Amino acid sequence: MPIINLKDVSRLYGFGDATTVALEDINLEINKGEFVAIMGPSGSGKSTLMNVIGLLDRPTYGAFTLHGDNVEALKDDQRAKVRRDKIGFVFQSFSLLPNMNVLENVALPLAYQGANLHHRILQARTMLERVGLGDRSYFLPTQLSGGQVQRVAIARSLINQPEIIIADEPTGNLDSIASRLVMELLADIHKMGNTILMVTHNPELTRYATRVLFMRDGMIVHDEKKSLGDISESSENTKFFEETTNEEHDIAGVSAMLTVETDQGKYVKMNPQSTKKSRKPSVKRPTKKKKYKRSKKS
Repeated sequence: MPIINLKDVSRLYGFGDATTVALEDINLEINKGEFVAIMGPSGSGKSTLMNVIGLLDRPTYGAFTLHGDNVEALKDDQRAKVRRDKIGFVFQSFSLLPNMNVLENVALPLAYQGANLHHRILQARTMLERVGLGDRSYFLPTQLSGGQVQRVAIARSLINQPEIIIADEPTGNLDSIASRLVMELLADIHKMGNTILMVTHNPELTRYATRVLFMRDGMIVHDEKKSLGDISESSENTKFFEETTNEEHDIAGVSAMLTVETDQGKYVKMNPQSTKKSRKPSVKRPTKKKKYKRSKKS
């Protein structure tokens, strides 16, 4: 059974003609132990997909199961507990608290679990040793290099021993040497059986992945499985990274999915391509009014 399963998942923002389709009918299965790199141009839906999988955002439509459990129906406090215990996050901006030292930052997630101070400190020290920063425990984040700060962020993401690690551009703010150290650390974590999802723009980093997804206009347009150590063959294909024009986006995105407010105040999915009466009602996308030039008087 896949650890992550998305079926016809869409995420929309806004309503009616102002609807923006961030994700459109995503079908995705990720098995335990995969290292998945997600690529695509800016605005293609990569981060939105990570937010949905990481339970930071809810899908507008579709089904999402985690470990076989339906998580979309969970209440906010239940989602927070699942997120805390099963998912670790590594962000490009590090997101460490500047007024806490390294040890306190790493131990913070355990405080939310209700662990006592002695246990938190012991576990945080062990995790810092694991990422090679045991001698920096009492430094503030501002006293560390960018690569060291990112390794602290990884240590914090691992403190609760999550099965899934979500890394959104983890090397985006790092130089080449620091990037390699961070990626080698993620590779070691992957070898221990963790499932890793990583958003990246760098084709070189696909050598650490076992699978590469390419996104465009909120859709997965290519899914490539590969061997560790090899760079994705498709990552050099520029068509996956080209920005779409407004006209292309209208045709492929907004026109395919709109929302309207019903009499009951609920919003329902609109699929203009659907013709069956048993399905959700469909609406036509409003056509743009043509502009006519006034003729000059003779």
